Amino acid sequence: QQHYLIGQSTGEESASPGGFPTMLSHVRLVADDRVFLADSNLVIYSQNDSYLDKDLIEVDRPEITRVTVATNSDGGPGESYSIQVKRNPIPRKDTYVLSDVPEGQEGIEPSLKQVAEAALNFGFKSFAPAEESKDLVFDRTYVLETELGTVFRVQLAQQSETVGEGENATTTTKWFAKVRADWAGQDLSERGNIQRFNKEIQEAEGAELQRKLAIVGRFTAVAPYNERHTGWVYEIDSWRSTNMTKPKADLLQALP
Repeated sequence: QQHYLIGQSTGEESASPGGFPTMLSHVRLVADDRVFLADSNLVIYSQNDSYLDKDLIEVDRPEITRVTVATNSDGGPGESYSIQVKRNPIPRKDTYVLSDVPEGQEGIEPSLKQVAEAALNFGFKSFAPAEESKDLVFDRTYVLETELGTVFRVQLAQQSETVGEGENATTTTKWFAKVRADWAGQDLSERGNIQRFNKEIQEAEGAELQRKLAIVGRFTAVAPYNERHTGWVYEIDSWRSTNMTKPKADLLQALP
């Protein structure tokens, strides 16, 4: 394994044709005094979490079949609702159906879409061991069901902090999440079921074969996913948590 020292220099010798100084990168091996000029600028990410995989949920839009939101109401009785996603062969013509819509009202399509797709590109900002976050109250839940069978469960907690007093007081709000996955698809936990499914794979072709292989991949990924995330709490973006915890009333409007 080779280790490199990397440095950057500016000066007249690195001036661009326009007369403006540009950054040049030089490299050398730790055990070698020779210095080489890199043919392009080198960017080194030095933050502690720069090389972490920050994806909490990796799912594509067509995989989402239903989401369920369970919220509290400022300390009062909680509520829950579901949004079913009905896929349309025409791109971007999917419909979003809200459960238990009161008479005389209808769902607001853009808002329903925001909630249903709140977990797309779902990553975290920072993380900490769960034992260091015992003061957080995870009283909201967002459940994402997928077409192949994986069910992602996100527990959410809100934390507000006020700095200063009186008119100078400012309040900041942070959101935190715990995640886990369950399997609600074809049962592959028993040996007999696995043998039958393997036979189906051998007989399948084309798109059906790819789908069955994807099911196996998602099923086998559940346990490692939970091993990775159990015991950790993640800080997430406020805009995302707002969509994951949106009250049902914000998704309704009167019929025209």
